Amino acid sequence: MAEFVAKRRLVLDLIVILAGILLVAYALQVWFNYRYLTSRIAERANSAMNQHIGAIWRFQDAQFTQSQTTAKLIAAQFRQAWLSTRQDQINERFGVLYKSKPDGETLLQAPFRDFKRHPSAGAPRGSKIDAENQKKLVIGYDLIDQIGPNLFTAERADFNQLFSAFVWYPNSGITVFSPYGEWGIVNATWDAIAGYPSVKGAMPATNPKRQPFWSPVYFDHDVKKWMTTYSVPIDVHSTWIATAGVDVSLEHLLSLTKNPVLPGSYNVILRDDGEIVAHPELKEMLQQDGKMQALRDPALPVLRAALGELRSPSVVDDARLDYLYGMAPLPGPGLAIAIVLPRSVINAEAFALGKMAILSGLLSMLMALAGIYFA
Repeated sequence: MAEFVAKRRLVLDLIVILAGILLVAYALQVWFNYRYLTSRIAERANSAMNQHIGAIWRFQDAQFTQSQTTAKLIAAQFRQAWLSTRQDQINERFGVLYKSKPDGETLLQAPFRDFKRHPSAGAPRGSKIDAENQKKLVIGYDLIDQIGPNLFTAERADFNQLFSAFVWYPNSGITVFSPYGEWGIVNATWDAIAGYPSVKGAMPATNPKRQPFWSPVYFDHDVKKWMTTYSVPIDVHSTWIATAGVDVSLEHLLSLTKNPVLPGSYNVILRDDGEIVAHPELKEMLQQDGKMQALRDPALPVLRAALGELRSPSVVDDARLDYLYGMAPLPGPGLAIAIVLPRSVINAEAFALGKMAILSGLLSMLMALAGIYFA
């Protein structure tokens, strides 16, 4: 009897030892499988982020490049027409296009007030509509009437962020083509118009080198959209006569804070000075004064630090960080977009994928131990 008890105890001890060995081996297998899964998921996420950030970069590059090309084309053709058009060619055309209201505002005649097909144009109250300004209003209208509608044809639907094409005339009015609304009723003074970023930035006092420029991001209260504008000052014989440009709507870009391509990730848009333009935790995107409410996002300091060396789309997988991130500069108005993917999302996906394997492995090990015991 004592011998049987000793043998039985030996068997139990061996089973306990074997169970311990199996448990350790199983724990190591689970750990290495988990690390393998997280590594593979991180690689897939890295690849997806590269593709997504690259696609955004290419799309925005096309948008902003097209806008710059269009504005420069309008400026060049306006300057050429200004130099080649005689004043006697202007007088009759001005009378056909425009009429003056008793309050001094100059508007288009009724037949031309069709913003879907023709530009909106006019001069605000208090403008001096002399021969020179009549020439500006006529040349600008005919030029934008020729170029503007072609920018919004079905064939160019891929450039759907372009909002309008325009020419401003210092102290004497504007011509705009935008199929989204009529701008013909100016109903403002030149002092009010001069506050627009596209006008103010073209003035000789603020732009002495007379360079084309992108405006800061701003909210246009007339159309209720976030915009940026590319403007080209037009000088003839060292005199500022007009500014050509395009308005680009940023509504689509700012909507990208929600990221359906990579569930669990989010996007942040920054200015090149580090100020936030869009973040999923912000109720409002960019305040008029450029100041944002404080955010407790640990990724923001890292993203801001990376702005200085950002030259092309890239993805960073730094083991010291609790997230992966990808960034791309947006050519044009000095913006950058970043995709942030918390590692907790990767870990949760790895656990979800490995959960069934863990349970089935644990059940198999228990059945094996039970079989050994009864044998």
